[in-house]
Amino acid sequence: MENEKQQLEGQTKKCPKCGEEIQASAKKCKHCQSDLRNWFVRHKIMTGILALIGIVILMGAIGSGPREEKAVEKKKAEEKQAETSQKQEVTQTSSKNEEEEKNSPVVNESAVAVVEELDKKNELDKEEVEPLSIFPSKERVQEIIKKNAQEKWGDDYRMVKYEYDNQVEAYSWLIEQKNHPQIMGKAYQKWGDDYKMVKYEYDNQVEAYESL
Repeated sequence: MENEKQQLEGQTKKCPKCGEEIQASAKKCKHCQSDLRNWFVRHKIMTGILALIGIVILMGAIGSGPREEKAVEKKKAEEKQAETSQKQEVTQTSSKNEEEEKNSPVVNESAVAVVEELDKKNELDKEEVEPLSIFPSKERVQEIIKKNAQEKWGDDYRMVKYEYDNQVEAYSWLIEQKNHPQIMGKAYQKWGDDYKMVKYEYDNQVEAYESL
């Protein structure tokens, strides 16, 4: 280091400001008094601020990853919990309704009429009957589903929407089915406007019927 300093003291350079000859190691021009140090040395406070900002940005970028992962995990956990609650509710509802059916079954008169008519015509598997004729109109069904969801979940709007979407999806699937209209009518007679359970009942009954 001392040898390098001695070599620099014997060398000269031109001042970038005034063009006069000065020592190569000079930090200030003796002619024009210009500060020849680099920008960071001349602006120590600004350099410190920039360094601090850089550290804050870097730490924020590093910390944002875990926070986003936690948010995603939390959302997945909530969805899983809602799905589990829904499955438990369906199981409990099924058991409760089966018990009530044994003691005092609730009869949907419009569905009974449809089933009786289908029995008389003996159309099971002989003629395609649009299940849409069994159910109310889509607009009416949507009103019923919305009302039932609000009565069931109250101010829990997330679950109201979840219940509404699942019921509408089940209804849309049901009106597309054309096979086994008698089974469809009996499922609707049993579960009424609970279209998730109508679909569940219809699926299980058709599966059992076709396996015979």
